[in-house]
Amino acid sequence: MRTNTQLIQDLQIKSNMIALGEKIPWGSDSGIMDAAADALVEMQLAVDLEKEYVNAYASFVDEMAVDVPFSIAFETLNEKLSNIIDNQNKNAD
Repeated sequence: MRTNTQLIQDLQIKSNMIALGEKIPWGSDSGIMDAAADALVEMQLAVDLEKEYVNAYASFVDEMAVDVPFSIAFETLNEKLSNIIDNQNKNAD
């Protein structure tokens, strides 16, 4: 499996070959595009997960700013984080 760095380099090489009019093996571009699409999907999932964590912590900070008792705000944060982890585990199965 390619690393993201290798995938980027391979995409740039293939793109340059096509741009220069070099002949490439039939179908060789589709494999690299599939790999790039898979990498983008994986990255988007990671970004979406990170947004969920950030939103959970932002809610916690907001609750603290309006004098919600720490124990209640922390319990809410803990519940939100547990739900995020549970959903992530369900999606992994």
